[in-house]
Amino acid sequence: MLKFTLIIISFLFSFESHAQDQGVVEIDKIIIVDQNQSKKTTEPSSVINIKSSAPKTETIAEVVNKISGVHIRRFGGLEAATSVSIRGSSHDQVSLFLDGVSLDSASAQGIGLGQIPTSAIAKIEVYKSFTPTEFGLGALGGLINISSQAIESGLHQRYGLGGGSFFTLDSLAEVTRGGDKHDFMWGIEYRRTKGNFSFLDNNGTPLNINDDQSVKRQNNEHQFIHPYFKWVFRIDGDKELKWIHHFFRKDSGVPGLGTFQSQNSDLSQTEWVSSLQYQQKNFIFDQLEISNNLYTRWIKSQFTDLGAEIGLGAAQDNDNQTLVMGDRLMVKYHVNSIVQLKFGTEYIFESFWPKDYIATTSKGSNSRRQQINVSLEPHFHFFNQRLNFYLMGQSLNAFYNINNNDPSLNTVAAFFSARQENQFLGSAAVNYQLFKFLTLKSSISRLVRQPKFYELFGDQGSVVGNPQLISENGIKYDVGFLFQSKWKHHLFKKVIFDAQLFSSHINDLIQFEVASGFARAANVGKTKTLGIEVNLNTKIWHYFNFSTNYTFQKSQDRSVFIGNQLIGRPKHEINTELVFKFKGFSANVATNLIDDQFLDSLNTQRINNRLIVNMGMGYLYKERIRFGIEAKNLTGSQIVDAVGFPLPGRSYFGRVDVFFN
Repeated sequence: MLKFTLIIISFLFSFESHAQDQGVVEIDKIIIVDQNQSKKTTEPSSVINIKSSAPKTETIAEVVNKISGVHIRRFGGLEAATSVSIRGSSHDQVSLFLDGVSLDSASAQGIGLGQIPTSAIAKIEVYKSFTPTEFGLGALGGLINISSQAIESGLHQRYGLGGGSFFTLDSLAEVTRGGDKHDFMWGIEYRRTKGNFSFLDNNGTPLNINDDQSVKRQNNEHQFIHPYFKWVFRIDGDKELKWIHHFFRKDSGVPGLGTFQSQNSDLSQTEWVSSLQYQQKNFIFDQLEISNNLYTRWIKSQFTDLGAEIGLGAAQDNDNQTLVMGDRLMVKYHVNSIVQLKFGTEYIFESFWPKDYIATTSKGSNSRRQQINVSLEPHFHFFNQRLNFYLMGQSLNAFYNINNNDPSLNTVAAFFSARQENQFLGSAAVNYQLFKFLTLKSSISRLVRQPKFYELFGDQGSVVGNPQLISENGIKYDVGFLFQSKWKHHLFKKVIFDAQLFSSHINDLIQFEVASGFARAANVGKTKTLGIEVNLNTKIWHYFNFSTNYTFQKSQDRSVFIGNQLIGRPKHEINTELVFKFKGFSANVATNLIDDQFLDSLNTQRINNRLIVNMGMGYLYKERIRFGIEAKNLTGSQIVDAVGFPLPGRSYFGRVDVFFN
């Protein structure tokens, strides 16, 4: 077990990035703004602004993992699937958005944090507590919003090429043109890796180290392509129309667990995300704003395991399609300097079609869910906005038409469920600026998480859905403070320190129970999480920047295995980074220290604590060429993560970006 004294020592002597004005912390072209560094509780817990000159070969999962309270579990190496936990939540409780479109609606499949590189992304917002109405229903486990690059005035071109360990290739081409009325962006990203890293195989006998051996990861290749397009039309000074498209295609092997590697199983994922957004200020009268987001998301997942290598007991050749269409309308009314009102309504249509080419009847029936949700969010500001109250009430109204005759299921049972769900959600938050340098904050929310389609009707392999599932529900709260100060004539130019106590109580947790050879979803779980986050950001002198954050969380099962630690939730985690910058040159050292965690609900399979050390350096020449190199996992730690999937050891990467303005 990781000793608490080690936690404290590492926290006191760890470093990260440099603090700028307005609570902004820059880390080698990555800017982090913590919620506790802003004046508004409704702003995100963390905002990461990624400038176009960032040379790093990173995915969004690697970036958000540096934020306190956020823990990433990876199912393998580069480009592999990931799951994210915010303050002890499950992965399904966290909402993920890309340019205003939800990426976690009906299907559990699709492009996730581990597949989206940062090169075409401008901003990542992480909401841990209060979630604004702009994103629809409040998120039980928090929300991550990803925004693509803004378009600057004039013609700009950017080309990037990188590569590194495990035959990894990373490339980008992007052209933007900004004008008075119209802005355009065209871009394409391409990434691939063989993923053949070495790892320590325990041969299925974790208690016997004599038969352990180092082997290569097999069938772990990944190929990813991402063309994208954005058009902005400014009708006049108050009206703007925006059209955004993202297309994702990923082809990859499915290697299986470390001891039982597959040779031929593969998974292909195709996803199209489109959004048409309209915004108008001074609608009818000056204090009224409206915005509308019409969006579509289409996903096709193709899984092939003709040799039954993955352990489900039968060959599979499945195609699943998911379609999500919706429209979100927002109205903002600034009544006066004290009162502001937000009103939102959203319609969502979700549909799923399964197909199994091996089954006698290859096509399954269509399943659908429709939602009509309404939100009201009033804000109240007093004493020149030193005291602020935020309230939010939401009405969830869902209509289900669920079939369970997925042809890939190993059962002849089939059922149909048509039902309606109505829920009320609420949130409240307050912050008070006690002094110019000290702000107090608190929030509380009652939220829900609707079941996903794979939980309702099952999918590939021996999985049986449950059409009677109800939404998870829970209460979460946090309370904390922010201290920030800056000095002109001092070694420390600026210091930002904040701490938050957080807790959540989740009921009707959806889990899969194994019986008679099948895994069936059921509302059986209850969880309780209590934790604390501490963040320190500062700038020393003119060239050195550092910060650190520490998270303690005690996430417990309150149902079947009462008192046991939840899977994949370490009690202690520390992130640190030291950055040196001089003119165009920059260098950084980052560490991630994680406590022991468990792979199973019985708490019998333990992952030992680990320390990951990464280094990098870069040089920007005349704002035209950016060179960057980085080394990951310098200690070569032999580590595993979710369900025992091995992760890469020491690896090296380099990248060059060229800009034409």
